[in-house]
Amino acid sequence: MNVTGVFELGSDVDVLSFDLEASRTYVVRGDRTTIRILDPLGAQVALAYEWETGDHTFTAPSSGAYAAELKSQQPYLQREMAWSFSLREQ
Repeated sequence: MNVTGVFELGSDVDVLSFDLEASRTYVVRGDRTTIRILDPLGAQVALAYEWETGDHTFTAPSSGAYAAELKSQQPYLQREMAWSFSLREQ
């Protein structure tokens, strides 16, 4: 999954939804965004950062609909800024 979008202001939050399977490991990456992954119950999933690649990895604790909450790295910016997000199975 590769998605691009625009933060209209620095305080904008964009949310993506996708289905994942339990016990599988996934890799997420974002450009110009901070990423928070929420499981089907709304709990935040811990992301492990890989220094060499800049990727974040996690293992899905359960199957179901997950959400990625994307926020600007510059929350006080007063202009539009493009972002990108990718998700793939490891």
